[in-house]
Amino acid sequence: MICGHCGSKGHYDLGLVAFDLERWKKDEKDSASQLTKRDFFDYVQTTGYFRCKQCNGAGEWAFKDPLFGFGYLTRLLAGIEEDQSQYMLGQIALYDGSTPKWATEAEENFLNKLGENGQDGFLWNRLGNLYLKGGRPELAAAAYEKSIQVDPCQVESHYSLGGLLFQVDELEKSAYHSRMTLVYARHYQKMPILNLREIWL
Repeated sequence: MICGHCGSKGHYDLGLVAFDLERWKKDEKDSASQLTKRDFFDYVQTTGYFRCKQCNGAGEWAFKDPLFGFGYLTRLLAGIEEDQSQYMLGQIALYDGSTPKWATEAEENFLNKLGENGQDGFLWNRLGNLYLKGGRPELAAAAYEKSIQVDPCQVESHYSLGGLLFQVDELEKSAYHSRMTLVYARHYQKMPILNLREIWL
């Protein structure tokens, strides 16, 4: 990838790559434009959280290989199955319905909202989920801890933090957060009760 801020080149984990094929087809029909004349990046979203290794910039990226997007799109349109853990067709939407292109764009959205109300444990939880899906568990843990600090009843943050602590063999701390998940579960209103039960199955 090439950073649009400083021009540095580097390798970054894009995470899950979503391609909005429906919008691509609609734009193709509306504009009657040629396949090679449109910017592949305009139809892509990624979940990987990364910043430029040189300038810490984000959100302005280009492929080092200009044919990468065309080759990827050609495979999709040809119906060749991609690794479903890395690629999908459609859009990635946040809980508020927004569809950011980059994880850092979503992060900025959350931080702006938290600037207005930093005591919202649910928003801190969603920021933690963003970092976790973006491949940054250390940032996710910090957001979950803040979520619980401002709202000790934040069941989803207890559950997710317990899982992260279990992965690094902090078993006593993990067990504590697992217990807190159960303690507060019956009072939790942010998730349907059936969904809440499913996380324990």
